[in-house]
Amino acid sequence: MPNLSAVIITFNEERNIGRCLDSLAGVVDDIVVVDSFSTDRTEEICTSKGARFIQHKFEGHIEQKNWAITQAIYPHVLSLDADEALDEQLKKSILEIKNDWKHDGYYMNRLTNYCGKWIYHCGWYPDTKLRLWDSRKGNWGGTNPHDKYDLFEGDKNTAFLKGNILHYSYYTTDDHYKQVYYFTEILATAQYKEGKTASALQLYMSPVVKFLRDYIVKLGILDGAAGFDVSRISAYATYLKYKQLRALNVSNGASTRDVYKRIIISRTDAIGDVILTLPLCGLIKKYFPETEIVFLGKTYTHPVISCCAHVDEFLNSDDLLKLSDTEAIGRLRSLKADAIIHVFPDKRIAKLAKRAGIATRIGTRNRLFHWGTVNKLVRLSRKNSDLHEAQLNCLLLAGLGIKRVPGLKELAGFTGFTKVKESSPGILNLLDKNKINVILHPKSNASAREWGLQNFKGLIQLLPADTFRIFISGTSKEQALLADWLKELPSHVVDITGKLSLDEFITFISKADYLVAASTGPLHIAAASGAGAIGIYPPIRPMHPGRWRPIGKRAAVACVNKSCGDCRNQPQQCHCMNEITPVQIAELIKKDGIR
Repeated sequence: MPNLSAVIITFNEERNIGRCLDSLAGVVDDIVVVDSFSTDRTEEICTSKGARFIQHKFEGHIEQKNWAITQAIYPHVLSLDADEALDEQLKKSILEIKNDWKHDGYYMNRLTNYCGKWIYHCGWYPDTKLRLWDSRKGNWGGTNPHDKYDLFEGDKNTAFLKGNILHYSYYTTDDHYKQVYYFTEILATAQYKEGKTASALQLYMSPVVKFLRDYIVKLGILDGAAGFDVSRISAYATYLKYKQLRALNVSNGASTRDVYKRIIISRTDAIGDVILTLPLCGLIKKYFPETEIVFLGKTYTHPVISCCAHVDEFLNSDDLLKLSDTEAIGRLRSLKADAIIHVFPDKRIAKLAKRAGIATRIGTRNRLFHWGTVNKLVRLSRKNSDLHEAQLNCLLLAGLGIKRVPGLKELAGFTGFTKVKESSPGILNLLDKNKINVILHPKSNASAREWGLQNFKGLIQLLPADTFRIFISGTSKEQALLADWLKELPSHVVDITGKLSLDEFITFISKADYLVAASTGPLHIAAASGAGAIGIYPPIRPMHPGRWRPIGKRAAVACVNKSCGDCRNQPQQCHCMNEITPVQIAELIKKDGIR
């Protein structure tokens, strides 16, 4: 039977918080209230009723609620707002599932009290919410102030509870108007930062549609005078949101958003770099669903790019750059692209894109040649940034009017690595369904600090043959470098170095349980495909995990917690990598420490 923590955020909620806490009595085992420095009696009421009271600076509803979860004692969390309470049926339902917890999360209805009347129409009921969950399985997302809890695996393992959250929303219509002014400003600002705009048609027609939907279609008329007030003020909120959004766009010189039919993403370097560019493609599809994406990349990265559901066409940069300028310009023009984003700067490609007449050309202003070839320069310095590589890539979307940079957990959901090819049964038969299949990729083609063959050998000794099936992977070139070391390994270790094509290797990684490597392409493939990806990193900038860690639901890193640059001139003698022990990596695997 799991214990439950209730998590509530507050600011000046003396009118509501007592009722909320009283409804939790006998239902939960821990109550934490995270407060934004209230000036009324909120703290006094909370402490008198036995809740843990913590004050934390408010940086946004989503941010505050995610931080509040970290203060809960137990991983199973019930989230309520201060103006909410549990009815008797919902209390009973929660107590029942405490004795028989089977799902990642539980939905429940919310019933709103408006100026003393319960609202059963207007689209306000049933206002189904996911409020009870295993906090290890998701986090808060959405757009401020309209937060929502997102489970990493979606809704496939959820259930519904009988009963209602009782929502005491507004005591007077003045309260409703005050909330409208407060929330529409937050929402308009958030949407502006995401690159959204509002047309005159939206400004004047959306409120009408909103009122007719809530009052007529959603039967708000049956809620009497309260239903009319709810519908008309909600319509006004829609109008105010678009009005404020238009004002933000006009004041910043953009009253409408451009439409892009085709965008070229130019990233002509290594596999890991390409993987970390795929979320950028997903974000473009989010904001421009009808836009086609052409990915300009090297020949050997084609198998990786073809796995991304967001990419509509691959353009081979090796073939393009073999052409004469006239032929290459003709090839680019044939794509009929509206924009090109130079994620990896290439002087010749930048010149060709300009001469091909591509209207919108986006690149970092840190490259001098971009000042003559790019018409939307973005301030972006990768060398000393604290942002992850995938986030740095997304900064370039400012050239398309998209200024919001998501966190890494959110970005992982935009990778779109879902088109992995099926491989021949002979290759997949190497995997043992009755064991934990672990791929060790010890080399990095000199692209990263390496952990050392003796450490990998020590890790193998910690993974018993009756539980684990271990594979050693690498390129054909690395196979020769590993030949003598491979002879030292136990007989149950399978050598697959140089034996698989990249297409086959991608499939093999996606079907395995774990891959352990330094910062290499295969590590990022594992994270993107959903396999367990354990990266071993040095703390030195810019190679540290803050910049290059794999992003995925089951990705984890090992790195010593210190600032060090001793190996900058002698990369083969990185003592920070050797301070990471085989025992640490084995524990991550054995305990499934990837979350």
